[in-house]
Amino acid sequence: MDLTSTLNNFDDALSVLLKDDKHLLEANLSERSIAHRLALYLTGLFPEFDVDCEYNGDVDSDNYRKNLQIDREDIIKLSKKKIDEFDTYSVFPDIIVHKRKFNTDNQLVIEIKKKDSNIEQKKYDLLKLKAFTNQYNYRLGIYLELEIGKNFRTNETLYFQKGQQIDKQELLEF
Repeated sequence: MDLTSTLNNFDDALSVLLKDDKHLLEANLSERSIAHRLALYLTGLFPEFDVDCEYNGDVDSDNYRKNLQIDREDIIKLSKKKIDEFDTYSVFPDIIVHKRKFNTDNQLVIEIKKKDSNIEQKKYDLLKLKAFTNQYNYRLGIYLELEIGKNFRTNETLYFQKGQQIDKQELLEF
């Protein structure tokens, strides 16, 4: 699937979420609930892929878990808890569009945050998107920030490819 189709499918699924599930945003319900509904709408738009929430599987890892290679100092700066020298942390992207059991066809990774979230959580999500689009070769990463409450809306959408944040108009075709 090409870049334009991927972006259009994301936009279409987001539009349905904002129209049909506005109560999730108005009532300030959990990000997981919001991500689940968005993933549900994406599933029908990506029939040749698997769409998963909080999926941490990695067929190429010894323990079958995704472990991102993020600079230890960056993790320490953003962490809420003390990090020991030998700690490893599995990562759970909010939504991925991929083919299970393969690391060769990773289409889209999405991280969702509410606007009122902690800034360190946002920074960590941005680091993860850079790592997913680099280390696991996801063709596109999207950071979606939603303003919640009565006047809910999309607050910010950021795009990632090949380990870098990129302006939408500069995204590379795949």
